[in-house]
Amino acid sequence: MDKKNLYLFYGPDTYSAWNKSRFWRKEFEKKYGDFNVSIFDGEHLSAADFYEAVNSVPFLGEKKLILVRDFLRDGRDEEQKKVAEKLEDIPDFSFVLFIEQENPDARTTLFKKLKQVGVVEEFEPPVGPQLAAWIQQQVAQKKGTIGPREARLLADTVGPNLWQMNQEIEKLTVYAQEKPISADAIEQLASPNLSTSIFKFTDQLSSKDMKGAVRTLRILLESGEDLIRILFMIVRHFRILIQVRSCVDQKMNRSQIGQKIKEHPYVITTALGQSKHFNLPTLAHIYELLLKIDNDIKGGRIRMTGNDTTELQLALEKFIVRLCQ
Repeated sequence: MDKKNLYLFYGPDTYSAWNKSRFWRKEFEKKYGDFNVSIFDGEHLSAADFYEAVNSVPFLGEKKLILVRDFLRDGRDEEQKKVAEKLEDIPDFSFVLFIEQENPDARTTLFKKLKQVGVVEEFEPPVGPQLAAWIQQQVAQKKGTIGPREARLLADTVGPNLWQMNQEIEKLTVYAQEKPISADAIEQLASPNLSTSIFKFTDQLSSKDMKGAVRTLRILLESGEDLIRILFMIVRHFRILIQVRSCVDQKMNRSQIGQKIKEHPYVITTALGQSKHFNLPTLAHIYELLLKIDNDIKGGRIRMTGNDTTELQLALEKFIVRLCQ
């Protein structure tokens, strides 16, 4: 049976997980006093410190909160095992929340015990319509307004990193000055996320949108992205697409593909959608063209001196034209 005073928050959407933990902390402080809230850094937490924290009686209150950060990632193995042994003995007056910035190792004794006796909540970032709806909600909370079309544009530009998205919303609402956030403002001010832009770039190649693909590339450059890194990310994405397309051709389902390729679920979902527009021979041809660009850089046939990447940019633009003709 789940202990309703023992929780684990983890997952790729660290923004929502940490916001929820902050909300709980504020509510505890309002109701029971800040002296009944203890915060521990997992790297330095010992089992003895944990026992003392959970077993000491709340001061002038009924409950206390023990917040433990990144213990599954940074805590020593022997200390984790000792803590796991005592999780079922946590008194009712202690509310314990473990929160992780990275996905914990599901094979550890502590994770298995938390899943067995506690409440484990995995936070996945919103994508697609859910992300656009989240944007509209956040803009409204900041006393701004944004239409559905503009929210989708912002979602496509920035992607599901809610830490970055929150900063972009802050910037855009200040700029709009109580007016609705416009598409022009988003295109001028929002910093494009590289991974999201690569997905968009690939969609444009699949639909032979030559102007759109060139524009996406130039927007990335104007935002300060390194062109070599852009090339690396394009190559990486098409390598993933080849793997996904191969799995699809073998009649593997989404779960099997995720287990084999071991990429973020958002990447798998996006690649699955995009792989429908390419067959394996086409993807192999695209990959060969990209590798030729990479080899030309290494062989000096594409020259780059200092900050001058003009020849590489031209090579990528020729690659776009060739695929879109």
